[in-house]
Amino acid sequence: MKPVRDQKRKRRVFKGSVIRQIVPESGIFRLQPSPRSGAKLGGRYEILGLVDRGGTSEVYLARDSRGALTVIVKMLTDEAVKDPQHRERFIAGAKSVIPIIHPAIGRVYSVYEAPNTPPYLVMEALQGESLADYLNRETTMSASMTLTLAREAASGLVAAHSAGIIHRDIKPGNIYSAAFLARGGHQPSTRTNDSSMPAQTS
Repeated sequence: MKPVRDQKRKRRVFKGSVIRQIVPESGIFRLQPSPRSGAKLGGRYEILGLVDRGGTSEVYLARDSRGALTVIVKMLTDEAVKDPQHRERFIAGAKSVIPIIHPAIGRVYSVYEAPNTPPYLVMEALQGESLADYLNRETTMSASMTLTLAREAASGLVAAHSAGIIHRDIKPGNIYSAAFLARGGHQPSTRTNDSSMPAQTS
């Protein structure tokens, strides 16, 4: 089974709800029981547990047996995969994001298609918490931290735009920072992220 990659540079747009991958107070993933727990996708990614479930996809925490890395696996649900449009958007969107490598963008490593398994993508497991969770807890943020966060997030958007991708859903829930866990004790290391994938525009 080989990862599907795409080198075409086309204008794409992505929008959607974010999957919160980190428990803010502890930095530990809150895993839910799943029939897929213990399964090894492609002989490589061992499913550790379910992180969250959306309308058309499920998000799992997994261990990459080749690099001993912890990753996120996002997989279409059994129902969604029956819809050719959902399947096509999922795969095309993931392929468009793979080439983007930037310190302020959550990395998508690869997307796979295999017999008897819904298509799935493998992405970076972000360390930190979302800006939304931070603000819900702290309610305010210092001016210096705000400026640093905005500057780092903007640099990621510039990189995405240069690759022909537009993020239409920039909001606190789609911005993560390792500094939030320290309750503002350190300078942010900001990452933009979105669990949904781009859809090609005309």
